[in-house]
Amino acid sequence: QLTEARVSGLVAFAEEGLIILNLGSSHGVYPGMELSVVRVKRVIKDPATGKVIKELVDEIARLRVTSAEEGSSEAELISGSGIKVGDVVRNY
Repeated sequence: QLTEARVSGLVAFAEEGLIILNLGSSHGVYPGMELSVVRVKRVIKDPATGKVIKELVDEIARLRVTSAEEGSSEAELISGSGIKVGDVVRNY
């Protein structure tokens, strides 16, 4: 069984039903792929090193990719709302 590579990127544009991501086919994104839009609510750092060890996130929406070019893709909203430019998009 093949597993999809983990992809993570950002919402580059979100207006009037059009959602554009800074992820494209060169990142493993393809039409029909479903992605989560998450917003980081808390960053947990290692107290000894200051390195980020965990991010606590809220899923605010789900998207389905409708078209993918090399460096960007368009997506439609499946559920949720309030997507903003800079929100994190990922498939895990």
